[in-house]
Amino acid sequence: MAAIVRNSGANIIKNTGDSLIYYFPKTSDPDNMYAFKGVFECGLTMIAINPLINAKLQEKLLPSLYYRISVDYGRVEIAKSLTSTSEDLFDPTVSICAKINSMAAPNEMVIGSDLYQIVEPSFGDDYIFNQIGEYSIDNHTIYIGM
Repeated sequence: MAAIVRNSGANIIKNTGDSLIYYFPKTSDPDNMYAFKGVFECGLTMIAINPLINAKLQEKLLPSLYYRISVDYGRVEIAKSLTSTSEDLFDPTVSICAKINSMAAPNEMVIGSDLYQIVEPSFGDDYIFNQIGEYSIDNHTIYIGM
């Protein structure tokens, strides 16, 4: 997964064992639709390789692997600790991704409403977006779909 993320132009913040946290720096320009396409292609590539990963796991008599992908758009802060070489990412966008992640089915990608509002006008013909639910945070409703 880390190789797919890096090849998609994202920076990995941390691998916590059961999750991979990364961001796409080129999406800081909301007019750079090519960068946003990279976000979707990264997630869809992860989903597409799941059968291959599971076939290799089954060959080794290991259980299958399932994962969920959640993405949104917004400002984030990168924190660097004086006592650690790793960075951390935080802000509402990260929290929303964590909260909407459980709304995805296994091997599915969900996106938050902020990302949807940016990409749907440009990518509405390239990808299928379906609203799958709502999540309310501090009186702000987040619409989730992909």
